[in-house]
Amino acid sequence: MVTASALLYFYYDGFIWKVREKSTRQSLGISGGTTNVSTNGFLPSWALHGAKWVAVFVIPLTALWFSEVHGAHGKLERLASIVADLPSSVRPHFNYATALQEAERTDEAAAEFSAALRSNPGSAKTHVNLATLLMVKGKLDQAQPHFEQALRIEPHNAEYHSGYAYLLEQLGRDEQAAAECEASVRLAPRSAQAHYSYGAFLEKQGKLEEAIAHYSQALQVDPRLVDAHIDLGSLLFEKGRPSRSKGPSSEGVQPQSKARPAT
Repeated sequence: MVTASALLYFYYDGFIWKVREKSTRQSLGISGGTTNVSTNGFLPSWALHGAKWVAVFVIPLTALWFSEVHGAHGKLERLASIVADLPSSVRPHFNYATALQEAERTDEAAAEFSAALRSNPGSAKTHVNLATLLMVKGKLDQAQPHFEQALRIEPHNAEYHSGYAYLLEQLGRDEQAAAECEASVRLAPRSAQAHYSYGAFLEKQGKLEEAIAHYSQALQVDPRLVDAHIDLGSLLFEKGRPSRSKGPSSEGVQPQSKARPAT
């Protein structure tokens, strides 16, 4: 509204200013007019008029926009003000929480995610984001119910199963973690990250051949997954097969177990 009003004012102001010129009035068949067009100045009169507008309006407005959009502090203040204006709306709380999480203000982010869940307890993504924050804070037992609720809402989300598997592993529930890893791979057989996460879990369990298989599957799906190259290379070197641990050649490594192939 402000921008449109300013531009409209600029248009009418320029029009009125132009019509005052005698030559313009003569071209329009209107008598009168006292101002002649100056052609001897360094700049045309219209250019000087426009330059004034750029100096007093366009440049300050652009600077304000840039500072508000690209400044982290300004972004947080803006999102906080939206939350204050719409305290019952889910989206402002979620957006503010995400920005706080990116700014590493975890306590405030957790509070905002909790506020979003009070308004909409059926948001699986909000449950997972809050669970992730709680895990970072070491509150694993508090994170578990949120992962479980997210999976009840979206039981076929492979990423959530993989994240829950990591939480269960941290809690020492290896059998349940293995089941969640298997579910993740089963639901997303073309997910390089799912295969890599399962491979990392199996490696920690000492099941090296199965870990090699899933690292290999991950690289078949995404040959650019650097972590899989490194971990696969380390395992192959440990098992006395260094020739297969070279970067891009890992793409052709075949699984060594009966892991579910990518389709």
